Amino acid sequence: MGFCPICKTSANLEQPNGGDYRRVECRKCGKFQITGSALSMLESRIAVDDKKAVARLSHATRLMASATDAEWPEINSVNLDDMLKRPLPTIDRQKTNLLVWAAAQLDDDHLGTVELSDEEDLTGVIGTIDGRRVSELISRAADDGLIAFVPDDCISITSRGWARLEPSAAGREELGNATAAPERDTIADRIIKAHCNKCRGLTNSWVRAEHTVTENDGLISWSDSFEVLQCCGCDTLSVRQEHWFSEWDEMDYDEYGRMVMRPGIKEIYYPAPTVRAKPTWFDSISDEVLRNVLDELYAALNAGLGVLASVGARTLLDRAGYMLIGDPKGGFEGKLSALQSKGHISAQEKTTLEAVADAGNASAHRGYTPTAERLGHIVDIIENFLHRAFVLTGVVEDIRKATPARQKSL
Repeated sequence: MGFCPICKTSANLEQPNGGDYRRVECRKCGKFQITGSALSMLESRIAVDDKKAVARLSHATRLMASATDAEWPEINSVNLDDMLKRPLPTIDRQKTNLLVWAAAQLDDDHLGTVELSDEEDLTGVIGTIDGRRVSELISRAADDGLIAFVPDDCISITSRGWARLEPSAAGREELGNATAAPERDTIADRIIKAHCNKCRGLTNSWVRAEHTVTENDGLISWSDSFEVLQCCGCDTLSVRQEHWFSEWDEMDYDEYGRMVMRPGIKEIYYPAPTVRAKPTWFDSISDEVLRNVLDELYAALNAGLGVLASVGARTLLDRAGYMLIGDPKGGFEGKLSALQSKGHISAQEKTTLEAVADAGNASAHRGYTPTAERLGHIVDIIENFLHRAFVLTGVVEDIRKATPARQKSL
């Protein structure tokens, strides 16, 4: 036992072996660890009688714990000053904090009651300076119909209080004025990092043009920003859309432990980022129908349309078989058997192509969606078959002609 370095109330203290930090379990400030350097800084940052600074740090510590999965969220020399500068919440937010605390005790027992802790112990959770203000806040929450007093120092959350805890409402209160669209640099021809399909990854890109449309519905706001991008490396053009929705914004901590706002932005590229690029021999296929179907297969893959991609692979196999041997009797099985008997595929390859055909049939008739990994294997098989049957066979004669003949010995 000892005293919390923040609020000076009794707390469980632990000094891990070999660690320059102290772990604290305080009924007011919660569970946290504080580094030795931050401990040294506290004396100069918080005056003995500065109750407001203590309340700010206590509440900020509680917020940090709720925003991370870390068992021991850390106060250190980097984030200490920012935590001390964080203002105490508004009265409305304090009421919500009270409801959040009570709801955590109740879990899914919406008609249950919660025994009120000592008012001083709730100051860090709610974000007030002292227990007197906690008592005043509880009375205001009751007057607003958010809670109801139950005999023997208990409260229950009313229907109105539970409604206030709906995610959309809580999110709006937490974000406050953050429902304005994220600021954007509107200077055209600036250089940003963006995806390039040809370079296959993030590259420096010029913003050649842009336009933003912003709308709102009271507390909820959203925007759509469009940018015409040109890759600095290969000059490929694309369009990037950033859709922002205020309800997606989240409070988070950066790598230095400082609280930051993470804008809720969904990024969309036109054309869509390439999942699988066309093979280099794509244009070597002379049959236009086969080439068009293959083109649509890659379009389906890049759009995440697994069923269509699976059906497309089967269609490619059907078309390739027709080009090689015509349309024999016996359906697809007859076509594969004819391909084998005429030497176009081996017995092992016939088994492999049957699996591709079966997957395509299942997708076409039963809505089967292969996993991304299986779909990748299906396309591997089709590509290998097409490459060997329609590309490599055409270069065999060139290889023979270019190969020097063996000189006869004298």
